[in-house]
Amino acid sequence: TWLPTRSFRAYRIYVRPPHDVNTICAVSHVQAALSALVTSSDAYFNQLREGYDQRRQLLSEGLRKLGLAVNRIEGAYYVFARIPQWWRGSGSELNAKLIEGGFVAGVPGDVFYGPGGGNEFLRYTFCKQRSTLELALERLAIAFDTLRSSRCV
Repeated sequence: TWLPTRSFRAYRIYVRPPHDVNTICAVSHVQAALSALVTSSDAYFNQLREGYDQRRQLLSEGLRKLGLAVNRIEGAYYVFARIPQWWRGSGSELNAKLIEGGFVAGVPGDVFYGPGGGNEFLRYTFCKQRSTLELALERLAIAFDTLRSSRCV
């Protein structure tokens, strides 16, 4: 059995050093990366921002074409989409059906709200490759057609 003094000694020897290195000290490769980051030209950041904005637009417009209302969100890597009007359940229930069908998984909006809030939303991320977003939108179109034609609505 571990005695209190022995466990503290073990903590000091085995737990504290890696904990300190990972939480207090900036390791050398992180320091080098930060140095490169702060000396990068604005063109890099502009290109990065434009790429994310293009993917946000692609996802938002695609979701709107599928009947979901999407608000423009700035400073995030995701969009909140209001579930389609034809769906009679919650966002969690729709997300479960989409997962069961092997289509596309989002994050139900209710996990971001207090009790009873966010039930009509799904969150989708756009920090993916353009081809991944295009495939996701294609799968959602198929899923929505399938769900509309079934007894799930």
